[in-house]
Amino acid sequence: MSSNIWNDEEMYEFCTSMAMVLEGGLSLEDGMDVILESCEREHVKQDLLSLREDIKENGSFYVSVKDKPYIDDYAKKMMQIGEVSGHLDSVMNELAVYYERNDNLKHSLKDALVYPMILLVMMWCIVLLIIWKVLPIFDKVLHNMGAILSGSSKTMMSFGNTFAMISFVILSILLVFAGYLYFTRHKGQGGLLSRFFLTKKLFYNITMAKMTYALSLFVSSGYDSEEALAYLPGVVEHPLLQTKIHQCLKDIDEGEGFIEAMQKEKLYEGVYANMIFTGFHSGKSEEVLKKVSALYERDVDNSISTFLNTIEPGIVILLSIIVGVILLSVMLPLMSIMASV
Repeated sequence: MSSNIWNDEEMYEFCTSMAMVLEGGLSLEDGMDVILESCEREHVKQDLLSLREDIKENGSFYVSVKDKPYIDDYAKKMMQIGEVSGHLDSVMNELAVYYERNDNLKHSLKDALVYPMILLVMMWCIVLLIIWKVLPIFDKVLHNMGAILSGSSKTMMSFGNTFAMISFVILSILLVFAGYLYFTRHKGQGGLLSRFFLTKKLFYNITMAKMTYALSLFVSSGYDSEEALAYLPGVVEHPLLQTKIHQCLKDIDEGEGFIEAMQKEKLYEGVYANMIFTGFHSGKSEEVLKKVSALYERDVDNSISTFLNTIEPGIVILLSIIVGVILLSVMLPLMSIMASV
């Protein structure tokens, strides 16, 4: 049995399959057999075999999944609500939508990093080519000419070589950093993404969209909003938002209402805070939460556009400066020598 939590794509496939077999009137045990037949991921298949045996033994879906380490706590709680209320099929459908949205949001973040990484790789290759091929050619030309550099020309040549090496090191660090952001999947990267000035707004909007939709599922299942809030820290990866949620829970324990606590800690701000306040007081909490989540997804798209519009010209300008400074530092002394011949 796997000890790793299934990723969003795997959870989406499982929840979608479970919803379909339940809506088709199949028993849990028969439904698991159907899902196993179509499962292609070996580690997921082994986990499903273990789950099927537990379902066969006790007959309860929630009891079977509650101790499984590969299913996250949020999903387990929703599955418990669905089984107790007799609407497990509807809950599995909602969870499928939730994990599909999460997977799409994660891909949005990664897609936003692809183009800057390509530009950085190009810059890295160009600077490497200058250091490895271009600068040695200039040195060879000067040596063949038997030229003796003056103090200023020698200083300029030395500066060009040093500047090229420093630029190469800095670009290498930036490339490793961008690669880390792109390829890492663990939760520890949340703190880094939330602090880096180019990604913090994008990551904030992604987290808010995810958190708000998770809250809407709890509310739509008839769950108490104050208790639902207690499960959000396990869903949220943004350190600041985790702190705000914990503070909201503390305020609620001290007698504050759910909406009042969120307003006090500014969990939602601006027009979104007004929408949620109005929605909860008018009995439209589920609808307004889903609407706010959709608006945050729109903000994600806008943040990606802003991110790309900021980083693309920045990298091009940086490349132009690096190449220009390096070439000028070696070309000017060479031109000075040739002019004096």
